[in-house]
Amino acid sequence: MSIAPGSVWLDARGTQSAAHSERGIPRYVAEHARALVATAPEMIGSIGLDPAVPAPESLEPLMGSGLLAWHSKTRAAGRRVPTIYHVMSPFEIELGYDDVWPAWIRESGARLVVTLYDLIPVVMRERYLDAWGDAATAWMARLGLMRRAHQILTISQQTADDAIERLGIPEERLTVIDSGISGQFSSLIGSGAEADALLRARFRRLRPGFLLYVGGRDPRKNLDGTIKGYGRLPEELRRAHQLVIVGNMTRLQRSELVGFAKSEGISADDVLLTGFVSDRDLAALYRSCALFVFSSLYEGAGLPILEAMSCGAPVVASGVSSMPELLGDPEGTFDPADPNDLGRSLREALGVPGRLEALRKRSRRQVAICTWERVARRTIEGYERAAEVELTPGRPTRGIRPGARKRKRLAVVTPWPPQDSAAARHSRRLVEALSDRVDVDVIVSAEEPLDFDASLEGVRIRTDAEFGWAHELEGYDRCLHVLGGSPLHLHALECMMRIPGVVLAHDVRLLGLYRELHRHRFLYDPYWLEDKLLRWYGERIPRADLRRVPYDDPDKQRVQMSAEVQAHAQQLLVHSRHQEGILRLERPRDAAPVAIVPHGIPAIDPSGNGAGGGDGTRVVSIGVDARLPRLLEAFAEVASRRPGSRLTILSRLGAREGAAILEMATRLGIGGAVELPGPIEGEAYWRTLRAADLAIQLPGEAAGGRASEPICDCLAARVPVIVSDLGWAAELPRPVGLPVAADCSAHELAREMADVLEDDSLRTEIRAAQDRYVAENSFPRVAERYVEVLAL
Repeated sequence: MSIAPGSVWLDARGTQSAAHSERGIPRYVAEHARALVATAPEMIGSIGLDPAVPAPESLEPLMGSGLLAWHSKTRAAGRRVPTIYHVMSPFEIELGYDDVWPAWIRESGARLVVTLYDLIPVVMRERYLDAWGDAATAWMARLGLMRRAHQILTISQQTADDAIERLGIPEERLTVIDSGISGQFSSLIGSGAEADALLRARFRRLRPGFLLYVGGRDPRKNLDGTIKGYGRLPEELRRAHQLVIVGNMTRLQRSELVGFAKSEGISADDVLLTGFVSDRDLAALYRSCALFVFSSLYEGAGLPILEAMSCGAPVVASGVSSMPELLGDPEGTFDPADPNDLGRSLREALGVPGRLEALRKRSRRQVAICTWERVARRTIEGYERAAEVELTPGRPTRGIRPGARKRKRLAVVTPWPPQDSAAARHSRRLVEALSDRVDVDVIVSAEEPLDFDASLEGVRIRTDAEFGWAHELEGYDRCLHVLGGSPLHLHALECMMRIPGVVLAHDVRLLGLYRELHRHRFLYDPYWLEDKLLRWYGERIPRADLRRVPYDDPDKQRVQMSAEVQAHAQQLLVHSRHQEGILRLERPRDAAPVAIVPHGIPAIDPSGNGAGGGDGTRVVSIGVDARLPRLLEAFAEVASRRPGSRLTILSRLGAREGAAILEMATRLGIGGAVELPGPIEGEAYWRTLRAADLAIQLPGEAAGGRASEPICDCLAARVPVIVSDLGWAAELPRPVGLPVAADCSAHELAREMADVLEDDSLRTEIRAAQDRYVAENSFPRVAERYVEVLAL
């Protein structure tokens, strides 16, 4: 595709950046834009600036070109569509997605080109991302723009290599444009004599023959290493070559730095801290220094090197990352992590005859090579590569073969392992099955400092802070928000309010979740939840009763708090008719449709499960609730007829709770038959279930009709399971589950247990029914139902 005149638009708001100083990236963006206009004026159609911020002085030379325009997220009437949209500073994280890449341009099929300066926060993660908090999440989210760009322009080969290695960007989507040497500094000072005169007036302590360092206190800039290396010089060299440090510092930082230099044996007279200086002062320092020292540990490019070279300064620099690219050869390089090597490089540059002049010649040579015109021409090559990328309407891709079937994309907002919840485990198994059919991104909470399970091949883990960006970048065909009553679902509730999708409601009684939302988000608004309740239920529930709801036990209330979710969701998925009925009680006029989907049964090897009958009967129950005394009484009755029987209760119990259970068991004469191993995991858990002859799981009304993970696990292990005749459990086909009345007596429960344990034909029938049910409700089969319901 050829690039038509006027069809390249530049987003140059990086020149107005508040996040960066007026040097660095803002200066690069300005020089880059001016070079493109000078090199290919017919190609550039618009240079976008932020209307909320004054136009930068750096673009004043283009003011009469007619190209400068205020950036707009919406398309003005009659405004043409660009072929190339070039975001020149993509990491302005205070800008939203539609600010950086407006929807009307994105959907038009314009090719996205971005400039990538470095990936230092990723390369040196422990120094940056791990310490940035929420800002790190926003920064990482912007990497999605990199992955979606049709062409990435990098300012060094090192940055291109980082993009390939750390972002998985294909080499063909990268163009190395390098950096240009600006006349910005060299033009500010006409001669060495002028520079010397300016500096004598400006810095009274400055001595001729000084070494120059430019950089702040960021540890990556290695100022401490520079001072250590300078301290390795003989005293006579330090007296002849003062170290001048340019950079903005607080009074405390200056005092600490002077103390640090003293600890390295450097006198106060041998170090001069200038603080921040003007461009003219900096140009004079570059022009007058005996040697410019750049000791950074890592750089995407290292623009001060080019600035110093443009003023004729000899340069020694770190021999790592991109800096040798700017120097053009390895002369005068050193290991920045080794002060002795840095000191060696300084001694050689200052003490070996002819070495400084050779470094000055190199600077002049690089000035002739590293021009902004060269950067502009390489940029145009990048535009041409971007123009050749095949497009899917509304979404940039690497190219799709004609006739190839594109997989749908699904975002699942959910708790996720290692979070210890049934919803997290169910989602993990469901996503694994879905990923065979669609591309899946899992959206987790950014507030959880966890190493989330990333073991599923092809499934990406993103945070809720990235979700807005990811939703726009990936163009998800569906979003599935997994809700329950615990605080682990807060991010799913909040994401659903921002970006509606289909809701999978493990629990449809959401009062507990709203209580957590109040506690975590509106703690300083004590009436937030009360006001919500009055607004939703004030017409049918007395005001005095509603005021108690935020504080009373939710199990005693008939307030479900599902109406808001029903109104915002595109569709609700539940696991039982019971849950559907609960939703109907609070169904608003504009409620989403409800569909019942099966709860998946995990796949395990059920061989070796309990044979039943005879002595040594093993009964298992998972969890503890108010029905435990009834279970203990029923087991005592069974054990009296079946000596050697054992009851294993798998639950996380406190010392007091465990002691109470054993005391009760002792009173019933079964103290030695009750086992409390606590929660167990992995193969030990499944081995315990397979060894059982019978399971008792009696979820009560408080469960809200939700599916029971322990019951599903018992079915997976092919263990006969007695359940309550409430909610999801009551809807299991008999004899897959064996329902008993929720209010049955201990004797009635014992009789049901005995019937199962003593009837071999019933056990055979149960096993066959469970085999069929598990096959029909395996996660691969359940995933097929989700694909159908979600129209994937």
